[in-house]
Amino acid sequence: SLRDGLKSRQDQLDGIQQNMAKLEQHFAHFPELMERLRRRPVRLLEKLARQRPEELVLTAIERGESRWIVRGVSLRFDAPNFYATALEPLLEADGWQVAPPTKTDLEMFAQGGPWRFDLVLTDSGLEGLRDDDDG
Repeated sequence: SLRDGLKSRQDQLDGIQQNMAKLEQHFAHFPELMERLRRRPVRLLEKLARQRPEELVLTAIERGESRWIVRGVSLRFDAPNFYATALEPLLEADGWQVAPPTKTDLEMFAQGGPWRFDLVLTDSGLEGLRDDDDG
């Protein structure tokens, strides 16, 4: 009975030691994770600017609780769609989900257009951050 009690206590101790080792590993990555989170808004703005087609103008970026809305005007109906498609894989690595743009025809030209658009970026939070940091 005493031997079984000792074995049970040793198993508990081993479990606690394993949990502590895991916590130490996670804590070692904490400063890096905080730095990535700090850089996230800057990286988002850089990627929004670099992928923007010429026929598209960004007019506002509004930040909500768990999403950002990118607003703009496009001379071409399909430009916001191409923009969203180009952004999707780039932003996914930083924990953003890109929704298809919603568009409204401003009806200034006989053939249609320009088009006002909203592009919603949903923040996936910590769970969405990938380990592969591309700069």
